[in-house]
Amino acid sequence: MAGFSSKSRKLDRNGISSWKLKYKLLYVEENLVGIEKNVDEIESWLQDPSPDAAILFIHGMGGIGKTIISKCILNSNYHYYDANCFLANIHETSSQPGGLLSLQKQLVSAVLISEKEEVICNLDDGTAKITHAICNKKVLLVLDDITTRQQLIALLGPQHFYGGSKVIITTRHKWLLNDFRVHPKGTSKVEGLILDMQRIHTNKKSFKFGAIEKMKNLKLLQLDYATFCGSYKKLPKKLRLLRWHGFPFKSIPPNVPLHKLVVLDLRYSKLKQVWDGFKVIELGFLKILNLSYSMELIKTPNFVTLPNLESLLLEGCLSLTKVCESIRYLERLVLFDISDCRSLKEIPCLPKSLVSLKMRGFSNLGGIGRVQCMESFSLSSRLANIDISYCNLFDKSFPEDWSNFILLKSLDISGNHITSLPSCVKSIPSLEVLNANKCSHLQLVLDVPKSVTNLFLCDNKSLEIVQPTPIRCELQVEGCEKLRAVKGLLKRESIKNVDKKVIRYLGLESIFEDIYMEKDSIKVTYEFGIYSTYVIGDTLPCYLYKESGSKISFKVPSHPNGSKVSALNVCFRATESPYFVANIQHVWDVKLENKTKDMVWYYCPGTTSDIKRCSGFIWLSLWRTGNLLDDGDEIVFSSKVSKGAVNECCVNLLYDDDNDDGGEEIDEEKKDNHWLNDNHISWIDKLAVEVSHFVGQVKIGCFQHFLPGFSVERWRLLSRLV
Repeated sequence: MAGFSSKSRKLDRNGISSWKLKYKLLYVEENLVGIEKNVDEIESWLQDPSPDAAILFIHGMGGIGKTIISKCILNSNYHYYDANCFLANIHETSSQPGGLLSLQKQLVSAVLISEKEEVICNLDDGTAKITHAICNKKVLLVLDDITTRQQLIALLGPQHFYGGSKVIITTRHKWLLNDFRVHPKGTSKVEGLILDMQRIHTNKKSFKFGAIEKMKNLKLLQLDYATFCGSYKKLPKKLRLLRWHGFPFKSIPPNVPLHKLVVLDLRYSKLKQVWDGFKVIELGFLKILNLSYSMELIKTPNFVTLPNLESLLLEGCLSLTKVCESIRYLERLVLFDISDCRSLKEIPCLPKSLVSLKMRGFSNLGGIGRVQCMESFSLSSRLANIDISYCNLFDKSFPEDWSNFILLKSLDISGNHITSLPSCVKSIPSLEVLNANKCSHLQLVLDVPKSVTNLFLCDNKSLEIVQPTPIRCELQVEGCEKLRAVKGLLKRESIKNVDKKVIRYLGLESIFEDIYMEKDSIKVTYEFGIYSTYVIGDTLPCYLYKESGSKISFKVPSHPNGSKVSALNVCFRATESPYFVANIQHVWDVKLENKTKDMVWYYCPGTTSDIKRCSGFIWLSLWRTGNLLDDGDEIVFSSKVSKGAVNECCVNLLYDDDNDDGGEEIDEEKKDNHWLNDNHISWIDKLAVEVSHFVGQVKIGCFQHFLPGFSVERWRLLSRLV
């Protein structure tokens, strides 16, 4: 009897039609007695994923129920397979003329789910077509009453099965088993098993432990979102790792053999308490306990029974109200994570062995005033990583001193209500990574520890001034709309706070009357030794060289007094494109090429977010070039605008003797305070990276506006490589 082809029906959520779950393919007498045990054992075998367990022999004398058992198995399980076939009375059929060929046709039609009988020329052709069909589908086959080796070869070929396929063979002749690998400007060798019910489309509600019980050497077991029935004592005793996401019980049954476990991962479980009642289970080998996102978990276990625990992960346990005080006795605990445990009111004393403490989103931490549990004397001096982001902390929530955290390398204080860098953070001697993103009230970041190499300050809407560590610090400040000063790297101020000498050298004085905007709304940026600004207007300064279009070239003339070029004015006028978009961070690029020295400088200036829609604008810049230009050098300047067109550009040269004393002078001792406290751009300001620093060192230099991920050290390295 061959399988049948299914037609369109209403499907349940697992893709299996409800009528198919109830439908019986083969007639079996009701109220049969004495076969339940055999059927249960075979169904356990069906769940065995081992490739060595693809074929099952049922042998014995006639009339003992071999055929009935195989029919029951097919009726109960066919809907879990892509195709199925029950070939009955093979001995009788194959003894008739063309009988074995007829059986091949039935099998191929059933596996391919075809209502037409397959055309098969001979037995070899049939075996080839069967082999191709069963190696591409998960099938359940029953070969009833096999008596010869020829029948097996004709109906199974070389036994190349698709993963998960199962074949049941009934026979009276035990000797047939010998032809198979039988494992009753096939589980004894299995050491790891994965069963992820989220990835398996099945309506089977629960499984039996029978198949797993046979895997005596199983050490790694993953049973995500699976439900089992039967005794948990049948789980292998050698388990080292048990991962059971979506663990379905309110507590771990006492008869689960966990004594040799090293890792217990029960994320997304339905646990309310870990152990059942007052049962105490000694888990002397357990090193990692992960109960994260167990939404109903109320309290942790008593840690006295977990003496070697190294990692305790409780992230997202929203109902957790108590961490057992015995945690202080976990002398080997290095990682403790209670992120987003919003119901937890207090934290007990923690062990001095801790290396990583994660409390992200622990909103009650800041609700008790100064955080006593964060005092340095109450925490491990071995801590290397602390995450207290989004913990509702204020300036006064932090303790005064963390200087004894001599091994602390990474700190995350993002999402808190601080206005400046807490004093305790400044005292950390070996801090390397500091995250303070999305602190909406943060205005000043000063006195960053000198050891910090990565400083993340993104999306701080109130941040104005940053004082990073010297040279080697990588700084990210994306989304800091009010940022106006980064010591040694960037200044951006209103024109009213800009030195008159800079205003004059930029060419602003000569075009003030032709600007179509309020003077106080003009902002000047100073970075890389380049002063720049943009204004709404259509008149360029009257400079030495001027050309229509986006490109201009000239040769540097000699000065009558023999003075050297010390600075360069580069300006252009652009008109708006019909497709101009407001608030673009990067609007234009400029390129300065010294063909004589074979050097190219690219500058990608940025704009502030207050650009308004306009018919045209002028970009003015002043480059402190040092010895970049010599008499006779052939210079080419070009520019392009992302959302518009450059109509005209001009260049001017400033010489050494043009540097009069029109600028304000500041003592060396006052320069630090000048940078941080005086919102002023002057001619004497010096930066850590300027155009003039790299003259003669690189052939191509790329000066990009102060963007996320900017690093002075990185820039220097890249420019040298280019």
